[in-house]
Amino acid sequence: MELLKSVCANVRRDADADAPLWSESWSALHHLCGQSTLDGAAEILDRKMVTRLVARRSRREYFLVEGNGRGKSHTCVPGFCTCKSFCLSVAAKPDLLVCKHELAVLLAEPLGKLHNNELEDDEWAKAFSHAMTMPMMEYDPHLAASPVKDAPAQLALMP
Repeated sequence: MELLKSVCANVRRDADADAPLWSESWSALHHLCGQSTLDGAAEILDRKMVTRLVARRSRREYFLVEGNGRGKSHTCVPGFCTCKSFCLSVAAKPDLLVCKHELAVLLAEPLGKLHNNELEDDEWAKAFSHAMTMPMMEYDPHLAASPVKDAPAQLALMP
């Protein structure tokens, strides 16, 4: 992960040095993250917003990445994202190093695309709690309609 952070930081250096569009940094990102994740992060940075929310006193931070409409955003902290891709392809089986939202977060500041919002610590804590809780409350109604096979009654999903 440190290598990925370093490569993302170098993207700005390459841009400042008028390096060719397909620089060493972009080539390394392609190798580390894959074309699909890189394309997804580029689309986010081109068309959507990445916001860093910082607690004024404690300096804690998290990131909101604008989602695909319907007012939905994904919450990122280092090493975690609330999106389905992170859960299925990064955390559960390491097919990917990061999801497109995490990569957009890592690239947003070096590319000058990061928006900052500073909040009082108590406001920040409420916002963070809400941002982390809401995605966890979403569920697939098809999974909820059928109980988990051989699960004890108290663990079976109720329709």
